[in-house]
Amino acid sequence: MTTETTTTTESLPRPRMVHEPTPGAVVVGIDGSAGSRAAVEVACDEAELRGLPIAAVVAWTPPEVWVTPYPLVPSAQDMHAAAIDLAAAEIREVLTARARRGASTPTFELMAASGPAPVVLERLSAAATLLVVGHRGRGAVASRLIGSVGLSTVVHAHCSVMVVRAPHDQRLEADEHESHAT
Repeated sequence: MTTETTTTTESLPRPRMVHEPTPGAVVVGIDGSAGSRAAVEVACDEAELRGLPIAAVVAWTPPEVWVTPYPLVPSAQDMHAAAIDLAAAEIREVLTARARRGASTPTFELMAASGPAPVVLERLSAAATLLVVGHRGRGAVASRLIGSVGLSTVVHAHCSVMVVRAPHDQRLEADEHESHAT
């Protein structure tokens, strides 16, 4: 007979919305990928080890707009709210898994910013102790064509940067999901 601890999402700390992270925080980039979830997990451990707050950041970029008489693009407020919802759900998912295994469930600051992820994260790294980002693992050719947030932050950040790979089983699931999306 096994006993299982149940953790409800109501008992977990909710992210506190901020316009700028607390100076000295562990800043973690969130984008909904398996690498991003792994980065949040590592950021929790690093923040606990260092006794620092965690600031989760989600960057969003508005799509290019064709001028037409019809509203084809959601408003900036809607895109901002969707980015916050994505990040909050990801944080909740990671914290729920941590609580189930008895790991600490720290409090989070959450910030959403409009702009390319590398630019947003590089700017926030100026006041951070550590910047943690996930690695998507698209491969060398795709990374050269698409660009890499991890590479850009490693080269341009003002603080130490940790690039985290998702566990192997999660990378395989993500690769399979992405291959079906095309």
